[in-house]
Amino acid sequence: MTRVIIHIGPHKTGTTTIQGSLSDNRDAFLASGVDFPLLGRTEAGAQAHRHFSAYMRDIAGEIPDGFVDAARAWRPAAETVILSSEDFWFGSRPEDIERLFDLVPGITTIVALVREPVSHLLSHYKESLKG
Repeated sequence: MTRVIIHIGPHKTGTTTIQGSLSDNRDAFLASGVDFPLLGRTEAGAQAHRHFSAYMRDIAGEIPDGFVDAARAWRPAAETVILSSEDFWFGSRPEDIERLFDLVPGITTIVALVREPVSHLLSHYKESLKG
């Protein structure tokens, strides 16, 4: 069975940097048995698996036609798969987690990034100043 790792973290905790590295080095990761799949990303070049998190949270307007069928028919290209989205952070209700486990069998690990609250708030403030 494929091992699935869910990577979550609120915005401003380094998730975009991690997603960028996984995406930019996808071929090297695939060669070592780790897939950061294209399935579930919102558009070409997007790094987060927002369709999976939208499905998990049952946000119909953010789930494209055909995504659920494609996800259920999906056969990963590697033994280990990493799905990553900041929006997984918002799916903390048990029914949300059950929806994701139903869609993606094999979830074995959840990695959550957190950040010290004051520096996290300061990072959001600095980002807002960029406007």
